[in-house]
Amino acid sequence: MELTALAPIIGRWRTEGRLLDPGAEIAGTDTYEWVGTGFVVHTVDVTIGGRQVDAVELIGSWDDASGTFAAVSYDGDGTVAEMRVTAGEDGVFGFADDTTRATLVVSPDGAAATAGWERRTPDGVWEPWMEVRLTRLT
Repeated sequence: MELTALAPIIGRWRTEGRLLDPGAEIAGTDTYEWVGTGFVVHTVDVTIGGRQVDAVELIGSWDDASGTFAAVSYDGDGTVAEMRVTAGEDGVFGFADDTTRATLVVSPDGAAATAGWERRTPDGVWEPWMEVRLTRLT
């Protein structure tokens, strides 16, 4: 699959939402940008419950065997996370690693998106974690 499958998420988005437990509000921006022809850079600049959260994620490298793109993110706390990204033709994107996963759905007109995040409990059960709404700024 070509990296152009990620085109629906390219742009700058106003980000709003909340953590479901403990109910902290999320506000800020997410920006997805092309880097040459081989990568997308995702920059996160949000507050969660009043705490600043910054992250940079690099998405690229298609894997035929898994049907996913590789993604690596780095946050301001020093955490490095590797995820796999799926891109559906219908504006539905998946982001997942062993402990978290999300489904992001871009509206048909491309002006908005929603994302539901889940996390895995220590006993292996997936539970809702975050709800996010994105509004396209550019």
